[in-house]
Amino acid sequence: MKHLHIKGKNGLPFSSKKHLLLPIAVLFTSLVLAQPPAVAPVLGKAASFAVFGGNAGITNQGLNTVTHGSIGTVAAATLITGFHDGVTAAVYSETTSNTGNAFGGIYSNVPAPGTATTFLFATQTLADATTAFNNISPAIQPGGVDPGAGELGGLTLTPGVYKSVTFKISNLDLTLDAQGDPNAVWIFQTTAALTVGIPSGPRSVIMTNGGLARNVYWYVGSGATINGAGGGIM
Repeated sequence: MKHLHIKGKNGLPFSSKKHLLLPIAVLFTSLVLAQPPAVAPVLGKAASFAVFGGNAGITNQGLNTVTHGSIGTVAAATLITGFHDGVTAAVYSETTSNTGNAFGGIYSNVPAPGTATTFLFATQTLADATTAFNNISPAIQPGGVDPGAGELGGLTLTPGVYKSVTFKISNLDLTLDAQGDPNAVWIFQTTAALTVGIPSGPRSVIMTNGGLARNVYWYVGSGATINGAGGGIM
């Protein structure tokens, strides 16, 4: 992956030049398509992260942004801005208009508040995240189908592998139906871009019938924009 741009509930964007692993109704269309079952990757240390920027920075632009998990990068601590560490209370360049709480802690290289210890953990996480990213690729999990010519909004999808040149969730929300299986897995593969939301409003991924957000994986080859106007749930 080359670039990642995300804004969350309170306007959280960040950029990444490595890998995106995204490691969350109205029913209009329900699809059950013949396809291979999706196999969840082993996340290792990456499992505890809400946002991992690879070797790039993470920037929060908004008030009261919250990440329910760790954030990190193997880059310098100065490339993380607009956050404080929810574990140690260390501040990473917050301002009166850009404040965010990383509940699971922040991991980066030096200078302070980054340390040799946080850098080591970030380095180990990068290795695990890279392995997991490769293990949800089309090369490892082939046979994905395109359920809506790249448009996922308004669909209800059962577990499996889905693939398109690009993916977007713009018409309506995307609903994922686990059909009563809490271990159900979805993998979405695109060699290009993922776009969620439109300028006039956010879009969300809705989990139903026992589905868990932690079992949804996105393999994105170039870049992602997730609710650039703010709001929405992924």
